[in-house]
Amino acid sequence: MVLRGPDGEEAGVTYADLERAKTVVLAGLEPEDEAGSIFLRLRKANRAGTTSVIAISPYTSRGSQKLRARVIPTAPGDEAAALAALAIDSEAGLDADSVVLLGDRLATSPGAYAAAVKLAESTGARLAWVPRRAGDRGAVEAGCLPTLLPGGRPGDRCRGSCGRGRLMGRRDAARPSGPFDRSDCRAARARRSRRRRLRRRRPRRPCRCRPPPGLR
Repeated sequence: MVLRGPDGEEAGVTYADLERAKTVVLAGLEPEDEAGSIFLRLRKANRAGTTSVIAISPYTSRGSQKLRARVIPTAPGDEAAALAALAIDSEAGLDADSVVLLGDRLATSPGAYAAAVKLAESTGARLAWVPRRAGDRGAVEAGCLPTLLPGGRPGDRCRGSCGRGRLMGRRDAARPSGPFDRSDCRAARARRSRRRRLRRRRPRRPCRCRPPPGLR
């Protein structure tokens, strides 16, 4: 997972960078509610004693308590001033081993993004932006929606074993000629119905616990 910077550069911030960071600043972001994977990585690093968390927030949330974060009480709209104060805060100690994570809600605070960029330039900290609903795309690709298969394929188009075999990596699975080809599915349904008919035609075996009618 890579969190790209404000300009979309490829050299972004990875989960491993979050675990190795000395200090992580959260601005306009509540990772426990908005980005669960980031929250788990930060909590892992914090419990290991390698990462300290600074949260710019109006109040101390449950996620901040779990991360043992230093909360800087900030009224909504004053995030820019709080970010500017971090540049000269000796207790924060931001440097090149620090990461500043910006949430989507920070866009509602005037000048907050510009202040975050200046903070990163003056301290050398790495900057990353976490978009709203950051885990939705991964959930869609994993097939968590009831109407989609993994990879975002529509689940109502193909219900046979041909699509499942392809998605599970079976090389010997039959591949349809087109995205909406149901020929393999029809063949699979025909084989199942044929087996059901054969089972119905088989004669029933007499019960062993009862004697045949002629011996009663």
